[in-house]
Amino acid sequence: MNNNKRKHPQWSADWEEATKKIVGKEIEIDIDKHFKKGETKPDGTTVSADTGETIKVKEKQNNFKHLLTEIKAILPPLDVSHNPKLTDLFIPAELFVPENKIIGLEKTSIIRLDCQKGNLLKKSQDPQFIWDVFIRKYNTAFPEMELINVNDLTEIAQQVNSESIKDKEFLKKFCSEEFLSEHPLSYKSDIYWILDNLANQILARCLIVQNRLYTDEKDEEYEKHLIELAQDLQCKAMNPKYPQASLYSNRERLVNQAINGDQELLKRLQDLEYLNPKYKLEK
Repeated sequence: MNNNKRKHPQWSADWEEATKKIVGKEIEIDIDKHFKKGETKPDGTTVSADTGETIKVKEKQNNFKHLLTEIKAILPPLDVSHNPKLTDLFIPAELFVPENKIIGLEKTSIIRLDCQKGNLLKKSQDPQFIWDVFIRKYNTAFPEMELINVNDLTEIAQQVNSESIKDKEFLKKFCSEEFLSEHPLSYKSDIYWILDNLANQILARCLIVQNRLYTDEKDEEYEKHLIELAQDLQCKAMNPKYPQASLYSNRERLVNQAINGDQELLKRLQDLEYLNPKYKLEK
């Protein structure tokens, strides 16, 4: 009999839980916690800001769990600068916590940064934390983010919780009938997947802006199809219409031209309801 054989693979979720029970002690740490408008803070005051308020609060946590969190956060930077044809990158979310650790995205053709590897996001029950990581991810991979407004999506994200995701009428704001009727219950009852589906709207907006900047031919069918895919958790099927449009250097150049006031490029975006108000042209 091999007494050294582990019951759980090292660093697996089960291994972490078993180890915490053996060596962990409860400690009190400071964490950032987001309170929504109307919620009561620990000091007894009520949040009045529409966007809510994030403050430091004390939380009791297992000290081994805290150590594991710190260890996982210390990931070496990932250099992708030598991969010009890279479009899809599957990564642990720790590469975006607490800040981006990916180098060279501007040398790629990145479309999708998928944070499904690991448990940092999937096991989190904090919608604000998950959404913040998604926003950081898109700000990193898409220069088009400067030209779009996602406040409406953030407002919806702030309403996501274990109760609201049971409300079909709420989910209809950003999920298709197909998503609600055909996807497994495990997707529809999971905060991570609900927010992931909502974040697909950001990808759709970035791709629409990307396409409009690249060509003066507006393709309403393509744009409608992107929105439909976004609402049905089909981000892997969402792609630029023109391959050259996905090259980061081309995208960044066109975005910078628009930001710097290129009237022709900005005119192509004026009918988008989510255009950043900063770039609305005076009529």
